[in-house]
Amino acid sequence: MGIIKEGFFDNVKLRAAYGQANNVPAYGSKFTALGVSNIQGNPGLLVNTQEGSADIKPERQAEFETGIDFSLLKGRLGFELTYYNKNIYDFLLLTTPPPSSGFAQQWINAGNLSNHGVELGLNAKPVVTKAVTWSTSVNFWFNRSLVTKLDVAPVQLGSVGGFLLGTFQIEQGKSATQIVGLNGHGVGVLGDAEPKFQMSTYNEVTLFNKLSLRFLIHWKEGGQNIDVTSLQNVFGGTSATYDNPSSIPHVPYGVTQLMQVGTDAHQTVETSTYLRFREIGLYYTFNKIPASFIKTINVGVSLNNYFTITKYKGYDPEVSNFGTGFSSGLDLDPYPSSKQAALHVSLNF
Repeated sequence: MGIIKEGFFDNVKLRAAYGQANNVPAYGSKFTALGVSNIQGNPGLLVNTQEGSADIKPERQAEFETGIDFSLLKGRLGFELTYYNKNIYDFLLLTTPPPSSGFAQQWINAGNLSNHGVELGLNAKPVVTKAVTWSTSVNFWFNRSLVTKLDVAPVQLGSVGGFLLGTFQIEQGKSATQIVGLNGHGVGVLGDAEPKFQMSTYNEVTLFNKLSLRFLIHWKEGGQNIDVTSLQNVFGGTSATYDNPSSIPHVPYGVTQLMQVGTDAHQTVETSTYLRFREIGLYYTFNKIPASFIKTINVGVSLNNYFTITKYKGYDPEVSNFGTGFSSGLDLDPYPSSKQAALHVSLNF
């Protein structure tokens, strides 16, 4: 006799996993290197600006994950729920030593960091008939981080203006993705790059096994970027809101923004919520082909990143100006995500 009544659930799976791994320090971080230089025509050596750390060691990562998967209604509805907790010990951090040291950078084992979050998945076939088939999948996830131990003073990362324009700061007892800066009364927390949650959904609707509509939508709720692009447009007098004639007495809006530089960085820390249609495609399959050696021909058109709904003032709320890591939420005149339109033709022999 089963634990769960037969007939309601197709399958139920409980899972749990635990694992450990490490991440080795960056190349050249253990020793202070010497660089070849030309000094008045003579070959020589100069001390590198990055100081070596003789005691540096790999950071250790330990993660526990648990969840449940189940499906019902003869496989037409499936759920996945996952919770994870990841701890990083002796995490590696590129810091700025005191100017008196004579060095500009140094890799160190800075402390401990934790991440935990939830991932939800839904797969379903709400409509299955001879004429119409609709398949959908929905994913929901969020992550929260905390610096549980820091062996050095708070470290500012991923910034072009420091506290003046906002910067990420690694600080014990705080989120690893917090944004701090001038708030009019000193230095305080202005936001966090980590969104409240993210969701995505992929859908495919097929009519008579021939005409197919597919679309992928991504929703990011919350999370702030350091939007320096908009401020640069103000400096150049080219922003859409630079001149605001509704103010009495009339003072250009851009001028008021410029007056805040050096006292308040709220104007550059902006929420990056967006709803983006990553892909929309329409396809048709021809089943009856005059040539016997061709079984089917599929033709279609697709649009990628064509539609984005957002109040973000920069070019693209999904900014990754300097790659990944602590600079992924820094908006400094990046090239926005490209829009693409494509024509598809495929033959099945």
